[in-house]
Amino acid sequence: MADKVRSDPLIKPKDIVKHFKHDYGFDIPYHMAYRGKEAANKMLHGSEAFGYSLLPWYIDTLKRTNPGSYCILDSLDNRFRRLFISYGACINGFKYCRPMLFLDGTFIKNKYKGMLLGACAKTGNKDVFPFAFAIVDAESKENWRWFLEHLAIILASDYRTIVFMTDRGAGLLDGVKEVFPNAPHSYCIKHLKDNLNGRYPSSYGSTFKEHIVRLFTQAAYARTLDIFNEKLEEFRKQSRGQGQSFLANLPPENYAIACFPAKRYGEMSNSLAESFNNMVKDERCMPLPQLLEGIRVRVMEIFCERKVQSSTWRSVLCPKLEKKLSKRIETGRNWRVSQSTNDIFEVCTEDSNVMVNLFK
Repeated sequence: MADKVRSDPLIKPKDIVKHFKHDYGFDIPYHMAYRGKEAANKMLHGSEAFGYSLLPWYIDTLKRTNPGSYCILDSLDNRFRRLFISYGACINGFKYCRPMLFLDGTFIKNKYKGMLLGACAKTGNKDVFPFAFAIVDAESKENWRWFLEHLAIILASDYRTIVFMTDRGAGLLDGVKEVFPNAPHSYCIKHLKDNLNGRYPSSYGSTFKEHIVRLFTQAAYARTLDIFNEKLEEFRKQSRGQGQSFLANLPPENYAIACFPAKRYGEMSNSLAESFNNMVKDERCMPLPQLLEGIRVRVMEIFCERKVQSSTWRSVLCPKLEKKLSKRIETGRNWRVSQSTNDIFEVCTEDSNVMVNLFK
């Protein structure tokens, strides 16, 4: 049993039942598999309750061995409430990432449950960059605000405009607005489309629902205000009451490319934050000290792997962006460019003529 749990920390009791039948040829009841998994976890990691008493020691050790790390343990009457961690290497490394943070939360699956809140960025090579995380009891407005307040502390010396990408989860809308009142806030287009689709009952039919979602997507991705307004008006006319209520509390500057008040670096979804959640999916079922140590080791290994990989790069840009730029250069090779002023050009393609201002 211990070997099964060690190799697959997320194994379910029903799968343990199947393994016993397959490996040993006899049946065990579900409750025995459940208790066996608990006993195996205790043997491998110790008592989960006792693990909380180790947190002050763990935080002190982390600060001592990882210079520049920001760690806050919040407790009340010697009872654990919340924990925030951002490693020194992550704080320093974010200076060289795009000034954009993806926020999301995921469930912790150990005995005492809870939520893992995370903020991650994207590297120059478009890989996930873990920036900060917190362990809390639930995804609530209070906990998100607490998390964002500590993010604000470690971002105080970063004078760039930080853009936030979220799925509008519980507490995030108010939290970002209150703690970062001047920060551009982008809503995940995937979650918006899922929300819109869910507003129409099945009686409307999949063809109609897909059409309405497509109209909204076209408006969100429109590159100019004129095209955005045209597509949005088309959406309003065809989407009926559900579409009107969907737009009621959805400011265009939070989802539309044409209306966004800052650079969004081509990002329209919060999938990067979900990538971080998947990165630590095995650790989420472990007792808290092992969960924290598992995340630390995972981040350390990722940074080391990327350092080794980047030492072999020979391109001017990061490889993924170099490849993307090369494709665009090839696409525009036959376009005609006429200069108007020092910074304004007219670009003529087979389909259209557009003005390009290099300073906007």
